[in-house]
Amino acid sequence: MSRPLPSARPVVQAGHRGRSAARAIGVVISSCLLSLCCVSPARGDEPTPTPVPPLAMLHMNYAVTTRVVLPSLAGIGQTTKGAFEADVSLRNGSFAGALTIPDLAGQAMLYGFVPSPFVASIAPADLLQGAIVLQPGVSVGAMDATYAATLSVRILALGVLPINGGEKCKSSSAIAMHVITAKGAPFDVFRGGRVTASFAIPKFSGCGRFDSVFNAVLVTDSVNQLQLDLTPKS
Repeated sequence: MSRPLPSARPVVQAGHRGRSAARAIGVVISSCLLSLCCVSPARGDEPTPTPVPPLAMLHMNYAVTTRVVLPSLAGIGQTTKGAFEADVSLRNGSFAGALTIPDLAGQAMLYGFVPSPFVASIAPADLLQGAIVLQPGVSVGAMDATYAATLSVRILALGVLPINGGEKCKSSSAIAMHVITAKGAPFDVFRGGRVTASFAIPKFSGCGRFDSVFNAVLVTDSVNQLQLDLTPKS
């Protein structure tokens, strides 16, 4: 009696089995790489942004000796009790601060022949602001700034006759000044220095019956000068 023949098993070649395993491994690797690329990092793994440091600012406080020259009065007024306080950027030398100038007292020659003490008041209309163009690596440079103020003047003709229009008697508009370093004398942030400004005086108003007097003796073609000597306070 014959027995049934066993069913034939497919023969798998060794080379084909190796290629199939390689393809499977490749699929697994690709899946892992895809998961790494697409999964968002946890919050704790996010890079911390680098903070931007603020501008390095240096707070300076100067004592100011002020001198004003008014050629139309042949007069020079001076005070030693002024002050200037500002924050100076060590990155670009820019600054802005309040300039305080007390009354300046001096002697004048009214109309060219009448000796007359006078007091000039310079009231700020804006900050003293601009930049100190520093030389590389040092605190010395050239100041280039702007300032605006109104001017009032009280005169005592012959020392006895007051020419004073009152509190409202002053220049009708603010005087714009370009403040720069004195020639040949660079400004040192830490030691101070001298700066100057030339200016013209606009018409006076609010002086009542003295309007014409002030405009006659002050509003001329003369070039007036403001000189500031700044010294750091200890």
